[in-house]
Amino acid sequence: MHAAQPALSYAPDGGAAVSDEALAALVEQVRAGREYAALAPDFVIGIAAVELAHRGPGKATTKAVRSRLHQMVGAYEAPPADAPARLAAASDEELPALAAQLRGRHASTREREAAAADFWSAVLADLPQPVSITDLACGLQPLSLPLVDLPRDVLYRAFDVHLGILATAEAFLQRWGQTHEVGSWDLLAGPPPGGHDLVLLLKTLPCLEQGRRGAGRALLAALEAQTVIVTYPLRSLGGRQVGMADHYRQQLAASVDGMPWRVEPLDLRGELGFRLRRA
Repeated sequence: MHAAQPALSYAPDGGAAVSDEALAALVEQVRAGREYAALAPDFVIGIAAVELAHRGPGKATTKAVRSRLHQMVGAYEAPPADAPARLAAASDEELPALAAQLRGRHASTREREAAAADFWSAVLADLPQPVSITDLACGLQPLSLPLVDLPRDVLYRAFDVHLGILATAEAFLQRWGQTHEVGSWDLLAGPPPGGHDLVLLLKTLPCLEQGRRGAGRALLAALEAQTVIVTYPLRSLGGRQVGMADHYRQQLAASVDGMPWRVEPLDLRGELGFRLRRA
């Protein structure tokens, strides 16, 4: 089952007015690069509109848009193009191993792999059985479901901006037999509508801040959810530890200040975790 984000209207604060023609040309130039061709067009449009309003058309603007996109999502490897077909054709016995292999192709899930089963145990501990799980900026986390005893009738909603990731997640969830909804969604424009039972925001908020300062706080304010799992990386993609834990604790505290969230630390291996519950 697919979900589609409604068409977005962009009116960047400050800067010059953006013409449809200039914006379309910029988006076409950006998505001509192989690294960016698989990104959802609406997501690229949103970033491009802001840069175009502030910089005007030109090579420098194209470079700035690509740089911003790379900071947000481009540093993560895409799954192989044949991944959906391989998942669809896998036998019941082959599927868990293939899912694990593919998880290793994405930096975020690869970093979690050594403790992937423990991750789900920690996330679901002390919670009632969720009716639904909404995985925002999901990456290949849906492919970890073989590691958790989740009833197949629990709705798993997976959203991302990378079309290859979404195709892979759709193929896996379909083959696994999980009730699911998959779709592209630009979180800079807000969360998917409706109430959510359990929301996963795994290493996502720092990426949103690369797109727009304050985007993480805006998302948490708009989320209609009972429980949100928020995690942050403890190392850079290059493997360096640079005081990230303290920085992100402070960032989350500022992001939820004044909101009806009760923040609980979550004991996770390899990443900084929190459980947010409605107060």
